[in-house]
Amino acid sequence: DGANQLHEGTRQLYSSLNGKASDIGKLADGASELHEGTTTLKTQLATGKEGVDKLAKGSTDLKNGLDELNVGAKQVLDGLGQASLGAGELNKGLEALQQGSANLENGLKQAKQQTNQKMGELKQGLQLLYDTANNNGDLPLSTIKDSLGEILSQIDDDPGSALDPLIAGAENLRINLSSESEFGAGLNKLSKTLPLLQEGQQRVVGGTEKLIEGATQLEAGTNQLNGSWDLLIAGAEELDGGAAQIAAGNAQVNAGWKELQNGAQQLQAGAKQVADGNQTVKTGWNQLTVGAGKLHDGSGQIADGNRTVASGWQELSAGAAQLNDGASQIADGNQAVKEGWNTLTDGVSQVDDGLGQLVKGSDELKTGLEGGAERTSALDPSEENVTMFAEPVVLSGEVINSYPFYRDANAPYILTLALYVGLLVMSVAVPFTRPATMPSSPLVWFGGKVAKISVLAIAQALIVSLYSLIVLRMEVQSAIGFILFTIFVSLTFMMIILFLVVLAGNIGRFAALAFVVLQLSTTGSALPVHMLPEGLRNLSVFLPFTYSINGYRNIITLGNSSAIWQSVTVLLIFLLVFAVLALAAFFWKYRTLKVDNVELVEEAV
Repeated sequence: DGANQLHEGTRQLYSSLNGKASDIGKLADGASELHEGTTTLKTQLATGKEGVDKLAKGSTDLKNGLDELNVGAKQVLDGLGQASLGAGELNKGLEALQQGSANLENGLKQAKQQTNQKMGELKQGLQLLYDTANNNGDLPLSTIKDSLGEILSQIDDDPGSALDPLIAGAENLRINLSSESEFGAGLNKLSKTLPLLQEGQQRVVGGTEKLIEGATQLEAGTNQLNGSWDLLIAGAEELDGGAAQIAAGNAQVNAGWKELQNGAQQLQAGAKQVADGNQTVKTGWNQLTVGAGKLHDGSGQIADGNRTVASGWQELSAGAAQLNDGASQIADGNQAVKEGWNTLTDGVSQVDDGLGQLVKGSDELKTGLEGGAERTSALDPSEENVTMFAEPVVLSGEVINSYPFYRDANAPYILTLALYVGLLVMSVAVPFTRPATMPSSPLVWFGGKVAKISVLAIAQALIVSLYSLIVLRMEVQSAIGFILFTIFVSLTFMMIILFLVVLAGNIGRFAALAFVVLQLSTTGSALPVHMLPEGLRNLSVFLPFTYSINGYRNIITLGNSSAIWQSVTVLLIFLLVFAVLALAAFFWKYRTLKVDNVELVEEAV
């Protein structure tokens, strides 16, 4: 029966191995796809570096352009201040013009009233003279001459004196209008109404000249009054027409002056609006200048950020290249695992065939024994004969290396995994690479980091070992040896993770995690190394978990000191090799850090 159960178990094992063969193939194909993906990522990162450089250059050009905009904004603001002062001067000139126009208007009104009054008196005197001459034909000529002389004396007493206020107001207006710097573009509108004023003034002067001419003719006609009254009447009519022309001219001047006054008021209101608008523009421009300054500062921050992104992008590109190489190695390893798994499947098939033959032989043995039993049943054996057949050989011995608890069998694997994963998690919380200050040399940088992280690694090892011995009460062959070996394993794993993190950052952490997965089933943790396929068995020789698990197994249960020292020797080789690699990575990292600092100093200068 036991042989049948063994045969059935081997069949199930064979079926399981055949089922897993396809999964191993998928794993190999997936590793190949991962290799291709990392190659593509490396190419894209190299291409993206050019775009980051263009972005950094564009941010620098933007900063220079904003400096020029800030200088131009200050110049425009100064020009607006001068324009505001000019608007104030224009407003003052308009007030003076308005006052002069009021004086001129009052003078014209007075001149009009006085001229009309004088012309009325003249007409009354002439009419009286005419009536007297007609009614008193014998009136002496001297009396008529005296009357005309009195009238002429009233006319000759500077008939243009009434226009003096008009001339004075016009003179003030001319003086105010001659200052072009005070009125500027606003006088263009006033110039359209000036021809009307000049035309009215010319008509006033013309009317005055005609009045004087008429008075002269009146004097000459008086001397000839006895000879021709008709000439005297005609001269009076011409004089009356000239006065009418003067009145009409004054009306036109008055109308034109009202238009001029309205235009001046409109110009004053427009100048005030321009001044208010200039003040508003000045306020807005000040706000624009402040905003431009803030934009200038922001562009500087953007340029600094772009330089940081460019540096990080270079590191990411280098890490992607390393990840690509690691993926290639993983793909090759998975291919080797696939080949070894096929070999294991063939071996299990052979074992299954052998077990089938064993079952067949057992059946034959059973048949033979039954026949022998029939033949020996007729015998009458003694007690000694029975004992001889029942126990032909008596074995003597003792059980060694037994495991009273299941935890003792799994402890080497769990302790190894705990130390490695603990240091990997620690690399996220503790800065493995970033220096507090610029180190003087890469060797000093390396020594400082190793000393700091070693303290943490030793503390972790002490916590794990003391917890296992005191809390879990795990029995070991040597407690001191167990603690010292745990510290040594922790330092070895620390150096491996330090090298990967310094070399590639987060990508190195990912590679360290993949390194754990690679060792889970190939270092004797769940399945003894001797039961692995030949390919995996050869691979386990180069993995540190193999020797840490073997060392723990000997310290906890076996007590084989030579095997312990063999594991320590191999782990020491791992420690020294990765220490040299980590030091080389620090040298490379120091050169990159120094170049970046020099570039930042040059840009700041």
